[in-house]
Amino acid sequence: MTQAILLGAGQGSRLTALRGNQPKWMLELAGQSLAQHLVNALHSCNVTDVLLVRGALGGTVLTPSVAYRDVFDTRNMLETLYSVRGEVREDVIIAYCDLIIEPRLISAAINSPEPAVVVVDRQWRNLFSLRADDPLSIAESCTLSNHGFKEIGQPLKPGQTPEAQYIGLMRFSKYLFYQLMELYELLVAEYRGQPWRNSRNFESAFLTDFLQEAIDRGIELTPVPVNGGWLEFDTPRDLILARDLIVRPRPEVIDLEALPSRPS
Repeated sequence: MTQAILLGAGQGSRLTALRGNQPKWMLELAGQSLAQHLVNALHSCNVTDVLLVRGALGGTVLTPSVAYRDVFDTRNMLETLYSVRGEVREDVIIAYCDLIIEPRLISAAINSPEPAVVVVDRQWRNLFSLRADDPLSIAESCTLSNHGFKEIGQPLKPGQTPEAQYIGLMRFSKYLFYQLMELYELLVAEYRGQPWRNSRNFESAFLTDFLQEAIDRGIELTPVPVNGGWLEFDTPRDLILARDLIVRPRPEVIDLEALPSRPS
């Protein structure tokens, strides 16, 4: 069995004008919230044990079986994930709540035999060229090796082109998940209140920085490469783009399956 934790405690400050007094994963796309589309995709892959982690802005989905955990005092996704670590009882999918993802991407993560997998998009440039005038301006590093990752989610160096893009979808075995949480505890003890990697202090670090730290310490994370099939929402342009793609699909750009008309 596989469960899912959806990280939705952030406020999405760059979409404040559109989201109003609600989290950005409550924004509507094709008649449903972003989070509802994500829950539908999980259910279609037989992942029905879903925990949605909310922040101060609250929010709900229509599917009644989804459980909620309210977390008001965490400062980033990494700390939010650590705060709900006790909910993990089996293999766990972790996803950002402001995504919509084709079920095939979730299936790819579930079906990998490896204990720690991170989904990456090899065709990221197709999507990013629509999200920004310069696709490299919003891209992060992703360098693969024969055994996994060399680098993931770091600022690009001059002249560097990523091989793929991290999309915010992962799956861990229960054992690997708790191994990562032990690493988090070590890092907190060592770096609390201090600059760390790309952040002014450990408390404002990105989840990708934590994944890079795990890689550097020898924890093997396996890339699961996919070709398109996802959208993320950081800016008003992303939402306009998504609505355009849903109303007038462009298969050559992104291969999103038809979105369900009602919640599963």
